[in-house]
Amino acid sequence: MRRTMLMLALALLFVETLSGCNTGKGIVKGLTFSKKTLERPNPTSYVFHVPAAQLRNALPQWGPDTPCPQAPTPCLILNRPTDGSNYDLVQLDRTRSDIYHWFGNPLEYKARYTLTVTPISDSQTKIDVVTWDSKVLITTDVGVHGGDYVETVTPTTIEEYRFLLMVGKKVGEKDMPPLQLPQ
Repeated sequence: MRRTMLMLALALLFVETLSGCNTGKGIVKGLTFSKKTLERPNPTSYVFHVPAAQLRNALPQWGPDTPCPQAPTPCLILNRPTDGSNYDLVQLDRTRSDIYHWFGNPLEYKARYTLTVTPISDSQTKIDVVTWDSKVLITTDVGVHGGDYVETVTPTTIEEYRFLLMVGKKVGEKDMPPLQLPQ
């Protein structure tokens, strides 16, 4: 059954591509793509009770040997050197999405992130996480050239907050709110 649905979806996409219309994609997406919702979004910024220097040491550093956290926390690496306030981070590997599904299965999610580190006082530092270029992988090896079919999606706040929780654990932050996941 699942293989039949996949073949039908790919056939509709093929017909859409040949005809130049977008109705096939909309039909296929409507039948196969689903999005779960959160009761309330997770925080994408947090004020840590540590000095800025200590917090910066917990963030990914510039270099090829950046250790990655265990899944499902996204592995973020610096895209370029930082000035200590702004961090351009790239997600190294895709993670399974808790929000986006295709045929009822979690899709693989990947995004880019910009972190802004702002000292509030000598003992408090705020991190803001802005997500951009967030996409899910629908399927691989599509078409005669074997490309991937990805869909641009709205950021979930889950990956952002998982990253903030990881930073909090590294700096010993207490009483961070729990991660919100869809029911």
